[in-house]
Amino acid sequence: MRIFEAIGKEKTDKIVLVGMSMTNFFSNQLDATKAVVQAAENFGYSSQDMKIIKNIYVGCGYDVTDDICGDGIKGQFEECDNDDFGDASCASSSCRNGRPVCRKDCTLDYSTCLPDPDEFFYEVFISTDNFYSETSWDIKDSSNEILNSGGPFLSTETFSEHGCLRRGQCYTFTLYDEFSDGLCCEYGIGDYNVIVDGIQIENTDPDFDAAFVSHVIGDCI
Repeated sequence: MRIFEAIGKEKTDKIVLVGMSMTNFFSNQLDATKAVVQAAENFGYSSQDMKIIKNIYVGCGYDVTDDICGDGIKGQFEECDNDDFGDASCASSSCRNGRPVCRKDCTLDYSTCLPDPDEFFYEVFISTDNFYSETSWDIKDSSNEILNSGGPFLSTETFSEHGCLRRGQCYTFTLYDEFSDGLCCEYGIGDYNVIVDGIQIENTDPDFDAAFVSHVIGDCI
């Protein structure tokens, strides 16, 4: 069910049906989960989809990944491992200076990246409610191009993202809620904030009754 919510019905149905066809009478639950993962790989699912599927199974107690966080070798589904960052750099967060940090869970922390003088630094903080899979967000430029995004989320969590944007341009941060009941307060105490150049934007309210809420950031007239 969690995979269905995360990647959608069509993708889930395909890999479950094909995965189950790869099992037999002697297969156990771990064999079945590995077969579903193999089916997703055979279909060429994106690295993000593969990471979501494996993380869900690992969270349920099924060892379906060969990655070993902490061995110093960046695995297929790790963002980094100790000093092995792969091709990642601060440019991945659109900042030009500094160097990201590898967290203990082998995910990248870009909060150490720094903007150039013609850029500004932004931070996004989201605490999900109990219906975390309904929540997502993005930042778009004036041409409606998505520059950064996240979600739907896989668990009730406090999420943060950092990056740099060019000065002299207008951007829009949008927080989406699929069920149009916000992040607070009947089904959990969620919240969100966006900080630009160290200043928190105004009028953020997690208790909204719409499919999305938007805020302009940057140099907007």
